[in-house]
Amino acid sequence: MAKKKLVYVCSECGYESAKWQGQCICGAWNTMKEMAVYQEKEADSRSRKRSENKPLELSKVGTLDYKRIDTGIPELNRVLGNGLVLGSLTLISGEPGIGKSTIIIQAANNIAARYGKVLYVSGEESEEQIKLRADRVCGEISDELLIFSETNLDKIVLACEEEKPKFLIIDSIQTMYSEEIDSAPGSVGQVRTCGNLLMRIGKAGKIPIFIVAHVTKSGDLAGPKILEHLVDCVLNFSGERDRDLRILRAYKNRFGTTDEIGAFTMNEDGMKGIKNLSGSLLENTDSNIEGSVVAAIYEGSRPVFFEIQALVSPANVGFARRNSVGIDSNRVSMILAVLEKKRDYHCLIMMYMSMWLGG
Repeated sequence: MAKKKLVYVCSECGYESAKWQGQCICGAWNTMKEMAVYQEKEADSRSRKRSENKPLELSKVGTLDYKRIDTGIPELNRVLGNGLVLGSLTLISGEPGIGKSTIIIQAANNIAARYGKVLYVSGEESEEQIKLRADRVCGEISDELLIFSETNLDKIVLACEEEKPKFLIIDSIQTMYSEEIDSAPGSVGQVRTCGNLLMRIGKAGKIPIFIVAHVTKSGDLAGPKILEHLVDCVLNFSGERDRDLRILRAYKNRFGTTDEIGAFTMNEDGMKGIKNLSGSLLENTDSNIEGSVVAAIYEGSRPVFFEIQALVSPANVGFARRNSVGIDSNRVSMILAVLEKKRDYHCLIMMYMSMWLGG
């Protein structure tokens, strides 16, 4: 019989403490949340420890050749590292309406048509809502694409055991809950428990899993940081509301690089990959245009050209006013401060930038 115990867990780093404290060891304040855990009896614990795997000599451990599946979306494959690794957990985040669900349903339909059953679990939308989106962006929908509107992760585990999908999607992790934990969905304990259960499903059945996560107002992933440490890949979708350009970037990837980016354009037919990214970021190609300069950076294996436009006008007030679009204002202030200090350049500018990929 398991014994119930109360502990305090940091929502930022996942650190556990027997007592509440105002500041966590990670430096965050007021992030310790109460959570109930269940402990086994000492006899059961010893019995379990005896049955666990024993340490192995590293020199005798065999290496695995990770098998990947094609998502049918070249730009997504590029960011993942040339495909989706079997048994991997991928966490994808982005602001509401940025296109996360759109690209996921497209990838799910492609994988279902090529490899077999795909289970799409939605805790936020009904089957009818997902069907409407699929009709708009997928064209012909595969019969192997299954929709399951459920938030109880225990029932989802049973569905995976029955259907044995080739690909699993959880949308979103903040809506899922397990009956093992006495707390609300989205809490520290629920997110951690659900993340561990999904990891067991993926690793045991060699099922790649996409987990959708919410973001905070500052753009960071909501929920405990332990979820980011748990998964194999963390993807982020970004873009501006008034433009159809979307950038997909990996902040963590255990099976590939984090230097590559994926570029998409959002239209009525869904997400479309952009082959010529530089062409979409350049407005003027004439070198004689005043106030415009073209720069280049490497994003992974491909060079990307982008345009910076600057406008200077007399100030009607006694101090300089600097505005920027497409680049963080704090970054602009730091660059100008360095120029003024090191090169004695006195700048009064209003800057417009087509897209700042490194920002």
